[in-house]
Amino acid sequence: METKPRTRTPKKPSTSPRPRRSKAAAVPDAAEIAVPAPASNATATAQPITVTITQTITISQGDIAQRAYELYEADGFADGHDLKHWLAAEAELRGKRR
Repeated sequence: METKPRTRTPKKPSTSPRPRRSKAAAVPDAAEIAVPAPASNATATAQPITVTITQTITISQGDIAQRAYELYEADGFADGHDLKHWLAAEAELRGKRR
């Protein structure tokens, strides 16, 4: 038994302009999103809670070196305090206080 090869007919382009949808999911621009809390029982009204979204920021050694130099400069170019300046710059950029 012979089978005939299938042929495809090309689709006609749409005449109405429609915006194309992005395949990526839409992410809200807001840093905080209100999410309703689950109800403990059926008669309770759900109260909204706030969820904070944090962003991870990578701090390079170049960033630390730049800030350490600024601290060195602010310290009057005093020699012998390079480790102190480096650790202070790193703590400052990573959000820690020493």
